[in-house]
Amino acid sequence: MLKKAHSTFGKDINRALKQYFNDLEGTDPISLHQQMVQELERYLFAYVMSYTGGNVSRAAKILGISRPTLRKKLIQYKIL
Repeated sequence: MLKKAHSTFGKDINRALKQYFNDLEGTDPISLHQQMVQELERYLFAYVMSYTGGNVSRAAKILGISRPTLRKKLIQYKIL
């Protein structure tokens, strides 16, 4: 099951990028890496926090990051 999830993520990301570049109509994006990382983190952290019922320690463990780092990101993205 885990392999399928990874495969689905890749397909979804590829589809979203294709649409994003299509919407740009030939204009080059600026700071695409930073934008992508921020969007991914924002949705990922919000979802995992919801999944854990707001338990920061459990969410940090699931995400594989330290609790202080997660708290910093939650504040940054106004999730906490």
